[in-house]
Amino acid sequence: MIGDDTVNVEGCDGYIDYLESSYLPPAVPVRTLYWGRLHHPELDLVFMRAADGPGSAAWSRLSMRAGKSVTECEEVAIMNTWGLQGSPSHALSPGGYDARAACGSRRIQVSVHHSAAVQESSFIDHRDMKSSAVRYALKKLTRDPRSTKWLSYADVTVVDEGTTKKICGIPFIDEFALL
Repeated sequence: MIGDDTVNVEGCDGYIDYLESSYLPPAVPVRTLYWGRLHHPELDLVFMRAADGPGSAAWSRLSMRAGKSVTECEEVAIMNTWGLQGSPSHALSPGGYDARAACGSRRIQVSVHHSAAVQESSFIDHRDMKSSAVRYALKKLTRDPRSTKWLSYADVTVVDEGTTKKICGIPFIDEFALL
C-alpha cells in the first residue's frame, strides 16, 4: 500500500535484501549510499554507490542483464538533477538523478524520476527514549543515520559500439541513505 493506493502483486519476480553491520556507527567509512533496482522483460539492473564524507573515496557497482549478456561495471557516477524547487540539492534531488556507468565500449545511463517517497526513516528509533539528553547523545554518537526509499520510474539508455537502446518508464525502486 502506498498512501490510499493498493497494488495487488501475485506471480511476480521480487527482491529482498538484509543488511547487518558489526561496526559501531562512528567506525563505518560510508556516509552516503545510493541504491537502485529494476526488473523489465528486456533487462534487469541493480546499482550501488557508497562514498565517505568528503567524497574522496567511493565504492560502486552496476550489474545489468540483457538477454544472455551480463555487464558488470565498477564505477558508477551519480549526477543530481534540479529539484522540484528549481535549485540543486547537496545530497539528492527530490525530482531524481542520473546514474552513469561505463564498461569497455558499453555506456549505461539510468535516469531516475522520483514518483513517491515510500519510506522515510531513521535507522535508530529514538522515540522510545524519554530523556531528551539521551536522545541527543545517541544521535551524536550514531550520526543519526536515515534514508528515503522511493517508488520511481527509470529511463535506461545503453550505448554499445554505436548502437543505442533506450527503454523508458520502467518501474524502479531506489534509496538514498545518509549514514
